[in-house]
Amino acid sequence: MAYETDNHINIENNLIENELNFESDNIDTDKIFNVDKNTSEKSMYNTHTDLEKQITKDVSSILDFNEPATWPEYTNNDLRADFVKHGTIKITNYNFPYNDDKPYPRSFTKQYYIHSMANGEVVDRQWLVYSKIKDRVFCFCCVLFSQGNSESNLTNIKEGVNDWKHLSQKLLQHERSKPHYLSLKQWYDLKIGLKSLATIDQQHLTQIEKEKNHWRAMLQRILCIIQYLSKHNDGFRGKSDVLFTKNNGEFLGLIEMLSKFDSVTIEHIRRIKNVETHTHYLGHDIQDELINLMANETPAAKSNYL
Repeated sequence: MAYETDNHINIENNLIENELNFESDNIDTDKIFNVDKNTSEKSMYNTHTDLEKQITKDVSSILDFNEPATWPEYTNNDLRADFVKHGTIKITNYNFPYNDDKPYPRSFTKQYYIHSMANGEVVDRQWLVYSKIKDRVFCFCCVLFSQGNSESNLTNIKEGVNDWKHLSQKLLQHERSKPHYLSLKQWYDLKIGLKSLATIDQQHLTQIEKEKNHWRAMLQRILCIIQYLSKHNDGFRGKSDVLFTKNNGEFLGLIEMLSKFDSVTIEHIRRIKNVETHTHYLGHDIQDELINLMANETPAAKSNYL
């Protein structure tokens, strides 16, 4: 008796989703996150969080990460993370406008992006950003993290610095200040944290995909066994419903046979023996359920099951 591949996939996907949701349904999230049991406080917290996320979303939709003139005066954690993920952009291929200084008009130049030390070492000022709209420069990390704790205009997104004549001195003074050092450290710490989080997320997604593939492959084998036994009108169950016991029926007998050479079934049996899973899809109840699901997916086959 033949069944369409799509029908098998539909059944497998539904069962896989149930299995993947099994663990989360039994997790005590209150213990993990130490949630306050007071409903009103939780509601107020959720409302505040939702509002903050909406504000962050609205601000992110109008700001240009490459143009400091569009940056907000104050940032929350979500916005800081967005800025750090994007990073800084050095504007170099641009005709920087000259000011009205006399007798020698001055402008910003790309040389300010580096700091040449007395020993000949060249340090990249990754934190220095230029605004085309304002024709001013700012300190990227201090704008994000100092939150007004520095007296330098480089940290003030409304001000900035355009004193090109004394800019070298101002930059040197700023990068040696304690507030700048603290902001720089926070920036680098967050950057490293976000990279680590991205790695962890990828590992988590890979593990979920691996788990889905295992259950999909195992369900394919179970469905094929059910299909085979049904087609030949063979009995499923015996006197025992336990694997590797006498008279446990043809269904479990075929599972035992697969476990001698099939890697998917071997892994499934290992999990059962080590009590790593509470759902194995080998019991007689799931056999009946799968038979009914297969029959419903293929109405023309119902008569073969009756």
